Amino acid sequence: GGGKMMLIYKERRAFLSEKRNELEKLSGFGAQLRKYMSRARITKIDLVPGERIIKITLEKKDQKWFVYLELFAKGNVVFCDGDGKIMGVQQRQLWTDKKIQTGQQYVLDGREDLRQISEEGFIELLDSRKENASKKIAMSIGKPYAVELCKRVAVDPLATELRDGEKKNLYGAFKALLTEDVSAHKYTDGHVTPVKF
Repeated sequence: GGGKMMLIYKERRAFLSEKRNELEKLSGFGAQLRKYMSRARITKIDLVPGERIIKITLEKKDQKWFVYLELFAKGNVVFCDGDGKIMGVQQRQLWTDKKIQTGQQYVLDGREDLRQISEEGFIELLDSRKENASKKIAMSIGKPYAVELCKRVAVDPLATELRDGEKKNLYGAFKALLTEDVSAHKYTDGHVTPVKF
């Protein structure tokens, strides 16, 4: 207690630290965040249900902002006003059906929260995708975890067809992974996971 914690986001990873890291040169986006967040309080930190996105709520007097940390693909930081309109982004991204750029509304995909998914729902999710086993799962939880789940139940991560028993075993391994104690582990390749693989 009592000490200030720093929220550090780097290379699709976010964590709290009491240790102050050497600050890199402040980007234009970083300066924008500092301008708005000076003296603001973090009032809430949430994992967006069904997404690999952390939502941070900041408040100052009668103002509210949201910072979204996207923990997938290349990663991104999106800064929005209280109505969800994008005020700034670390990296502008444009797709045919979605735009992550200043002035646009930040829209979440509204995926099902896999932490609450039933076995039947998990199997339906696997059956609804045409990719190999690890890619089917990775779309929801990320590649390292998907490959680890396949490894834990001896399912070939490259298999495109799964037997019913394999699907049930993957679901069981997934639910077990969710209950493991968090104990961050860093590997020699620089990869970090919340549980040891």
